[in-house]
Amino acid sequence: MTISRRLAMALLATCLAGPAAAQTLLTGNYYIEHCRNALAETGTYIAGTCTGMILGILFVGRNLPLSARLCTPPDSTNKQALRVVVSFLDANPHRLHEPFGDLVIDALRTAWPCRAVPR
Repeated sequence: MTISRRLAMALLATCLAGPAAAQTLLTGNYYIEHCRNALAETGTYIAGTCTGMILGILFVGRNLPLSARLCTPPDSTNKQALRVVVSFLDANPHRLHEPFGDLVIDALRTAWPCRAVPR
């Protein structure tokens, strides 16, 4: 087999494996230990990505229309949000196969539900 054919086959195999690998890496199962490490401040780069994803969701979620907004208390800290997410993941092991972003949103909404706006 020629080198170009081997490279083409390797590229094809990588492309086909990509979606499955991405699905595995973006679930609660993947992030839970890294988030615990971030909370304990003993983590590595991946622990930082857990925190970064939570903070990104918080930033966007606070600016969404009221029906989809995340209503964190104004005096809440980033560490509190991380603690909320880790507690939620620990309390819901049956959901760890779900996308991590969805779990973060559910965790924050469960801990800090939005109040109805009076009319």
